Amino acid sequence: MKKVLFALTAACCLAGAGCKTADVETKPASEAKKLALAERAIGADIIEAFRQDSYEKLQPYLSPEIKDQFSETQFADKTAEIRRGLGEISEYHYLTALEAPVFKSQIWKVTFVRKNRDGSEVTQQVLFRLVTGELDGKPVTVGFWFI
Repeated sequence: MKKVLFALTAACCLAGAGCKTADVETKPASEAKKLALAERAIGADIIEAFRQDSYEKLQPYLSPEIKDQFSETQFADKTAEIRRGLGEISEYHYLTALEAPVFKSQIWKVTFVRKNRDGSEVTQQVLFRLVTGELDGKPVTVGFWFI
């Protein structure tokens, strides 16, 4: 039994030994930096839209598919729900981008402040994830979540 298990483990290790990662199209550094800055600006603007309860500020970043699924009324309901549960956004900070073959996930730290039942101030931090893709050389929003 031990010999069979060892043989299977060795076969699995050797099976991947000849693998090559897929070639990834690279962009010039200046172009990649411009795209990253544009993606960060989108993240900041979307968080500000929630902070200001402004669907108008959010709307330019919504694809037609997302607009169909996330109307102004739904946005107002969602911001009200966030305020009830977490409070008001007091600050936010970009943390990192997670690379993937097609999409990028930006991770932001968002700080909320609210009053507790006894009147004391409660601070709570959550993560905000923004997923973007690229269309015609420009970033497009695929989705976003407070997590």
